[in-house]
Amino acid sequence: MLRLICSVGKGENVVCVAHPGEAAERTLNLLIGSIDCLLCAVKRSDNEICNEYERVSDITTIDLFDIADFVPEFHSPKVRELKDRYRGKRCFLIGNGPSLRIEDLDKLHEHHEITFACNKIYNVFRNTEWRPDFYVMMDVWVLRSDTRNILNVTPKVCSFYNYAFCNGTVLYNNDENVIPLYHLPEQPDNNHYTRFSKDVSICHYDGRGTVYTMLQIAYYLGFEEVYLIGCDHYRASLMETKKVEHFYNSEEDAVWELLPDYTKIDSHLKLNKSFESARFIFEEEGRKIYNATRGGYLEIFERADFDKLL
Repeated sequence: MLRLICSVGKGENVVCVAHPGEAAERTLNLLIGSIDCLLCAVKRSDNEICNEYERVSDITTIDLFDIADFVPEFHSPKVRELKDRYRGKRCFLIGNGPSLRIEDLDKLHEHHEITFACNKIYNVFRNTEWRPDFYVMMDVWVLRSDTRNILNVTPKVCSFYNYAFCNGTVLYNNDENVIPLYHLPEQPDNNHYTRFSKDVSICHYDGRGTVYTMLQIAYYLGFEEVYLIGCDHYRASLMETKKVEHFYNSEEDAVWELLPDYTKIDSHLKLNKSFESARFIFEEEGRKIYNATRGGYLEIFERADFDKLL
């Protein structure tokens, strides 16, 4: 708290009001002329006061659920080196859905396409020479459940890991190909859409799916066109079967045993909002996300025929 307050930099005497609730709103109105910093310790979606006071130019509003800007230690110089390196190019983001085909990965390999992959994609490595350019793993539960196999993934360019898993340091200090990203929980914006980070060197937002993190990275790296494959998005079947399926035997995923069925469904529905946010951000700048998955239920992005892309 003290470090955050000092970061305001408005002098030695800084007046702060912490965790204002509705009962404190009148007090805040009386103090508005003397408050330098407002600390908001409730989720943004439940905090109209935070939204209101961050519009006041004389007050620094710090959302304690979103403090990345105020903690330089979380920022990544290694990510900054990648900014816009792939401006104007296209890439493929690979999910772990049951529609994923070995022959499609082989085609991506043969045509030297730039690819992102995540989570337990290493289960396919024994069957193909394809390897991702970028590997992303943000789910700490999964990181802990299969650490050895995960850390043995060697992408062509680099791996992105959850900062929390790295304990605040880079895994393998001398390995330039391992980059921790500061992970912030899902934060709806004022329109109740998931926040999208345009600068992953500072932070990325959890959108209830690693694909959402990959989209934020792809945006920062400058990709013009992004194609999703293996993103089956089983909303209908999830409601009926209460199961999440992958291209490998999902029964081995002990992590899912820890989560109640309603949580999986709830997370899935919130992922829709995240995808809508990503689509808006990309299209706002004339960029595009396509869904080239074979089948599935993801209709938020325009469909593309994978076989016509290569």
